[in-house]
Amino acid sequence: MMMKTLSTAAFLRHCCRALLVVVLASSSCVSMVGAADVVLVDFASSESVDETTVIDDPVMGGQSHSYVLKGEDRVIWQGETKIVDFLDAPGFCMLETKGDFSVLGKENTVGIGFRIDNAKSEFMHPMGLALQNGYKKHGFEVVYLADARERLSDDGQMLELYALWTDFVADAHGQDVPDAPDLDPEHLSTIHVVGLNTYNSHKAGPFSVEILSIVGLE
Repeated sequence: MMMKTLSTAAFLRHCCRALLVVVLASSSCVSMVGAADVVLVDFASSESVDETTVIDDPVMGGQSHSYVLKGEDRVIWQGETKIVDFLDAPGFCMLETKGDFSVLGKENTVGIGFRIDNAKSEFMHPMGLALQNGYKKHGFEVVYLADARERLSDDGQMLELYALWTDFVADAHGQDVPDAPDLDPEHLSTIHVVGLNTYNSHKAGPFSVEILSIVGLE
């Protein structure tokens, strides 16, 4: 019987993806940013910043690091991803915000976005978006992951890193979970963690992202 094997590169990507999902569960450019979107988190509020934390790959043996600074009307997420020696592949940094995002299931939202200061942010592309809504598989909370799309405001000052609900893929320990429920209103209303991560770029290096708000897209 023929056995299907992974290439070395694919295996390394799988390992890093699995590390990212384990940690999360345990703790093309388009113009115009929508003006009528639902604001979920306004980082001008100190309460929003209090619910925002970072988790980096040292929890799994890596050396990547990041931190959050409070600006006047934003949070500044800075750090550097480094090669994980035993994988010979880039590690990850991630920022997550906890809260009650049940409004996503009540409004006619089609996705979620992080609005950032375009001129003052430098990062690897694509970034990744992550959601948790409490759904579990074999006792572990599933993480919904997506590559971040990008679109600019008309004046070019704001960049939105966003994904549609249909972009997200359910994941547990680096494996797709095809029988996980779709992100319909019922399962959107239980979202309690939204996150941004560097993993999807598969690159090492420094980054700085100045985040103004998180919005539900209409």
